[in-house]
Amino acid sequence: MAAHLKKRVYEEFSKVVQIPHEEAPTKKLRLSKPSKSAALHIDLCKATNSTDALQYLLQFARKPVEAESVEGVIRILLEHYYKETDNSVRLKIASLLGLLSKTNGFSPDCIVDDVINTLGNEKSHQVLAQLLDTLLVIGTQLPESPAVRRRLVEMACKLLSDTYFGVRNKCLQLLGCVGMVDTPLAKDIEGPSSSLGGVREVQNIISNYFADQDPRVRTAALKAMLQLHERGMKIHQIIYEQ
Repeated sequence: MAAHLKKRVYEEFSKVVQIPHEEAPTKKLRLSKPSKSAALHIDLCKATNSTDALQYLLQFARKPVEAESVEGVIRILLEHYYKETDNSVRLKIASLLGLLSKTNGFSPDCIVDDVINTLGNEKSHQVLAQLLDTLLVIGTQLPESPAVRRRLVEMACKLLSDTYFGVRNKCLQLLGCVGMVDTPLAKDIEGPSSSLGGVREVQNIISNYFADQDPRVRTAALKAMLQLHERGMKIHQIIYEQ
């Protein structure tokens, strides 16, 4: 009897149990969205004229951009800027450069050279003024970078001779916001100036525009000097006399 039970147990355990094979769930492919810079590039490439390009830029301006995507987007904008002949489109691009530079978590020090380079060949006074406004944004975002501030001051000084009051106003605003009282500047910077000891200095440059022919520029010069004062800088006695 014991031998018979042992045989039955052995047979039960030796049976092969077939478990029905369940089909593995199919993996669903998730298509990732193109990066902001890629999407912008595609849109601008689709534009057949300046009106289309401006429309795409206006649509893009309504969308948020993550900090990690800002530099790539700016590179695409600059690439199109150099190709664009329409002033209104370049003006919008210049405006977007300033807007993107304010993005939380993004440091605009990597685009300073690129934005400054755009000023070199720009002929539109309105676009120049907007680019200077972008540099103003960059300067206020990088208060701890003396090298950047110095470059911005020198660029503002070079463009102070522009015939358009809006450009002169932005230059003066830039000097007031990022200029440093004791920073000597090169003598060969264009525009009206006074020289002390062979160097030019921000306060002296600003004060030259107290007598500008345009009252809007005179106002901007006074506001720029006030900005220096509000930033804790000691104003020279001769400035008070003026």
